[in-house]
Amino acid sequence: MFNKKKGENMNKKEKEILKNLEETNSPMEFKLFMEENNPENFSWGFLKKFEQLNAQVFVNYELQNGRE
Repeated sequence: MFNKKKGENMNKKEKEILKNLEETNSPMEFKLFMEENNPENFSWGFLKKFEQLNAQVFVNYELQNGRE
């Protein structure tokens, strides 16, 4: 599922990608990122954090739309 050569720890670029995705807080941005990138190119730590953020953004989106 992931590139064992990349290992567990995130590099600086991966941390920056997550920070940018978190700041946009957009489910569409997460979806586009998943469609445009191969998971094998990222560390296991990045993939775990990405999934957590993706779930949180989706929940936030659903809560916001449910209140309107």
